[in-house]
Amino acid sequence: MMDHAMRELVAPEPEPTPRKEAIDYDADPDGPSFMEVAFTNWFDGALAYRIRDKIESKLSEKSIDHTSGSGNILKHRAASYVLDQIIGPDEAKKFGDAHERRSLSQEGGEGRNSIEDMITDLESNRYGRNRSAKDGELSLYKKFTNYFSPDELIEEAIEIILKDIENGKF
Repeated sequence: MMDHAMRELVAPEPEPTPRKEAIDYDADPDGPSFMEVAFTNWFDGALAYRIRDKIESKLSEKSIDHTSGSGNILKHRAASYVLDQIIGPDEAKKFGDAHERRSLSQEGGEGRNSIEDMITDLESNRYGRNRSAKDGELSLYKKFTNYFSPDELIEEAIEIILKDIENGKF
């Protein structure tokens, strides 16, 4: 009969997979792709793309590299914050998870992200949604105006998240 230590030598625990890590972060690894989510609601899909592009542009204007490290964390947090404020937490989560889904398959999806990057992005998305909830819901009028012109809300979200990062809420 093998004891526990011997079993680990013979059959070690498998390394965590992107699918397991995604499930641990409440993301559905088998859910729809970003395009599938966007096509179910064209207006919100277009909004999500616009918000991402505008945030990337604003961060570049501030000389912040949004492609990696804390700049990428800032981008994900701000995008989730803005989406949560305008279309609500459920839809914001759906778009955020779908955006990360390329990293969730066993093969690594499109190969853009490592497991660590995917986890960081999922954590950042959740942080942005939670931070938005903490700040309270926008009025219907502000949701409507920000839907069509989110620039002011994007700038506000970037500043809020930057302050959080500066205050050690990384």
